[in-house]
Amino acid sequence: MDPTSEAVGALVNLIPLVWNKLQEELALAASAELEFVILEKFHQNIGCLVNEAYLKEVIEGRPEPGIKIMQKFLYDSEDAIEDLGQCESTGKSFLRRLYDSRNFTVESRNIQQRWIEYIANFGLAPTGISNGSTNNHAPSSSASHRPSSIAFSEETDDTLVGIKGPMKQLVRLLTEGKSTENPEKSKVVFVHGAQGVGKTSLVAAVLRHQSVRSRFKYCVWIEDLRSCELADQPARQLMKANATMWDLTMKEVNGQGRPLKLGTVKLEDAFRQMKQKAELPANNFSWRWGRPKKKNNFSWALVLDDAGRADVFEFLQVCLSETRPSVLVTTRVASLISSSMDHVEAQYDPCDFKHVLLFKNDSRSLFYRQMKDTYGDLLLECEKSPSLKDASDLILRRCKGLPLAILSTCKLLKYNRKHDVSGHSDAVQWKKSSSRLEEELLSGGHEVGLNGRMLTLRMDHFLDVRGYLFYLSIFPLDRPIKWCTITRLWIAEGFIKQEGSQPIQAKADKILDKLLEHNVIWEKRAGHGRVKTFRVHNLLHQTIISKSKAEGFAMIVANPNERLPENVRYLSYHSPMNIIDNVTSVNRLRSLHVFKELHPATLKELLKNVERLKVLDIQRHLTEEEKKRPPASLDTFPQKILRSKYLTYLSLRGTDVKSIPEGVKELVYLESLDLRDTLVDELPKGILKLKKLCHLLVSRSSRRRAVDIDLKVGVKAPSKLGDLTTLQKLCMIEVEPVKRGKQWERGELLKELGKLTNLQRLGLSMLKSTDGKLLCSSIKELTNLEALRLTAAPGEMIDLPEQDLGQALKGLQQVHLTGGLGTLPRWILRSDILVKLVLKRSQLTVNALQQLGDILCLKHLELEQAFDTITMRFKAKKFQQLRFLSLDGFDKLQIIEVDDGALPTLERLSLARCDSLKDVPQFITSHTKLKCLELWDMPQEFDRAVKVIIEQVGEHMKVKSKKWKDPVVEEAITLSKRGASIPWVPRPFKK
Repeated sequence: MDPTSEAVGALVNLIPLVWNKLQEELALAASAELEFVILEKFHQNIGCLVNEAYLKEVIEGRPEPGIKIMQKFLYDSEDAIEDLGQCESTGKSFLRRLYDSRNFTVESRNIQQRWIEYIANFGLAPTGISNGSTNNHAPSSSASHRPSSIAFSEETDDTLVGIKGPMKQLVRLLTEGKSTENPEKSKVVFVHGAQGVGKTSLVAAVLRHQSVRSRFKYCVWIEDLRSCELADQPARQLMKANATMWDLTMKEVNGQGRPLKLGTVKLEDAFRQMKQKAELPANNFSWRWGRPKKKNNFSWALVLDDAGRADVFEFLQVCLSETRPSVLVTTRVASLISSSMDHVEAQYDPCDFKHVLLFKNDSRSLFYRQMKDTYGDLLLECEKSPSLKDASDLILRRCKGLPLAILSTCKLLKYNRKHDVSGHSDAVQWKKSSSRLEEELLSGGHEVGLNGRMLTLRMDHFLDVRGYLFYLSIFPLDRPIKWCTITRLWIAEGFIKQEGSQPIQAKADKILDKLLEHNVIWEKRAGHGRVKTFRVHNLLHQTIISKSKAEGFAMIVANPNERLPENVRYLSYHSPMNIIDNVTSVNRLRSLHVFKELHPATLKELLKNVERLKVLDIQRHLTEEEKKRPPASLDTFPQKILRSKYLTYLSLRGTDVKSIPEGVKELVYLESLDLRDTLVDELPKGILKLKKLCHLLVSRSSRRRAVDIDLKVGVKAPSKLGDLTTLQKLCMIEVEPVKRGKQWERGELLKELGKLTNLQRLGLSMLKSTDGKLLCSSIKELTNLEALRLTAAPGEMIDLPEQDLGQALKGLQQVHLTGGLGTLPRWILRSDILVKLVLKRSQLTVNALQQLGDILCLKHLELEQAFDTITMRFKAKKFQQLRFLSLDGFDKLQIIEVDDGALPTLERLSLARCDSLKDVPQFITSHTKLKCLELWDMPQEFDRAVKVIIEQVGEHMKVKSKKWKDPVVEEAITLSKRGASIPWVPRPFKK
């Protein structure tokens, strides 16, 4: 047969097969929409099963083996759904979209088929989950629960250092007379604070106090309240719970005056006994001659230890109404008082008491007293041995005033000394222990492991925010976390999504508020009252990191030699980045964070093997030691980043990157770009293609390593920034002239700013006097603006025309102006919402100070070389809400006067480079609310005078002092004072 005929025949036979296959493929593509709905429902159901499994794990106190398997199904379905959504929004060709739809259908069916096989092979038995819920499981009693008998009998004076003041306040709350407005009401006192701060010990010490024992006859202490709250039927479980009864009026034999333990009974029996005792007639009265029974003045106390649910009061409502005890509640939830009093408000007066961390001296005293039996007079020894004192101070800094941490650290140091065979000195051993203190304290393998109940997170409180809580493990220990940074990261990760009209920022604030209420984090507020940063206590932070790694949420690399697990999604380097030997483990990486020394080759290898990376966060924060010998840093933009098509968050902050490539336009999903403190001096035009960009944060840093200083200036940007209509934050941008024909024009960028109507924060540098009119015209359009920062070019003024911008800038709360002003704009002085104002080198008259005092809501004021004066007077009734005041560079200033009634709310005062100020203002010692005094490069006479004040004010006011001198910067400052033209005038230190 002719070969050609054979080929034609084979081709004819092949056509039906190809046609059938094509129809199958088209059918798969056509099914994508329906499959999307099915997979989305599957994803929701798996999420519900995972949440139920976590709840069961919390209740029963043991890990659920099926969680990680289900979590993998959850991640796989999430990836498939996200891939399809992003493919449809990229404007690809019809054939490409068809191909992507077909792949999605295949992947979706594959996921569901694997789930069916999993159920067939294992069922839901490994997870213990039925189609109902986990409520069929009775709660197990916490093995690490600390009974009240320990609090009453084993606490000693050595373990109660630093609670004399709180104990007096709490005793007064319990024993003072009843309210004159509500004489029939009993009291309920809420003692709230962080884990391990000593709430239980404080309450036990108060109940042992003689004044309390003379007031109350009995005390009933509920044992293991937490298990009752987690039960299927909390009310029933609570009444059946064990409670220890104490007779406060009687002493134990050889009990050193401690209350007499009567025994353990069920709570319902305890209430019954208390009711019977309350109904008995008074001992000094009889029934003879038919006299009426005298009312029995019977009082008793009920302790709810480690309460977490507001409805506990609902369960006890009837019993509390019948017997009317005084109630003491210890809790980690600060908001419990407001949410629980509805049930018993008619019979009770609530009292709120916050138990805080130890002061520095109290921490040191507790540490020394605990170590005295092993080291003798350790205080004297530390004074003789600077190395030992430095080591002890380092340990106490890691403990951060948490009594439980200090006590357990002392046990650890004693244990290590007893079993040490290295022969190292105590100072060396202590420093060695301090480097891994949190891990050693929380390891359950040795005899000094922490009491689990004290530092264990109550995950039943955080099931709805579990992912947000574990995300804190991304950040290294002992490092402040910026409020705005964490919210941007959550948004970029997809944890928080826009739903309806509610601002997305409000959702993030709500989550952080919950963490604050439960004392998981402690915030640090800026001078104007807004939360700026927050911290997690080191021990609690280490607990979160351990849980995050154990449950497969994130991989935290604390050791360069750690091997990455398979399918890691969140990866954070807390140690220098090392070579990765298993690059396939990062194929599904979604988030990469680098906080230590970066290895460019490793980063390149990582980026080459990831496809779904959404967050790349590189932050170069140097320690004091690293600043002396800076480690290697990223100095070129990693081109492999441009392969991460799904990237939504990119931070190269603090690196030595010098330029951004034009190819950045490929990152079409990018929402946040952080290039602050880099060496980038100009943004490419490709930045204008990033239509989803919300946060563009840039500033150029000219580093002088020898003097440890960063000089920040604006960055040049394309003039057509008005195309980025989604921008919310834009700073710092340098205003530069644009060439039009043969002429240079400065107005194009300023005109474009008026189009950015979503802008909330704006920062501009290198402004000239001639820019004022056009600048104000554009600012008028920015009705959502909350913060404005303007910096004049050297030798130029910030000319803000006297037109009223108050109506347009109705949301403006922060203003930062650097450069000559001449007069203060009226729209600033008339603002009734301005809370923060910074004025630098303003060349104002001293009368401006009195004008500033009339701004209604001003809480934060910084003045640097704002005017020349010898005497600065704050008149009465001025600055009524000011919390923070900074005075910097007032060379002629000799006297600061504060009239009675001025600065009534001032909490922080910063004085810097006031070379003629020798005497300490009298109001510093007399001001009752001043908590912190910051001194920067002040005269020696002033510093010596302040040292005398420290002894008077004690630890209630912190004094921070820093000296800094550098010839280069000092020369620049001198030139600026003379009016000479220099590129920029730096600050000689960072606050």
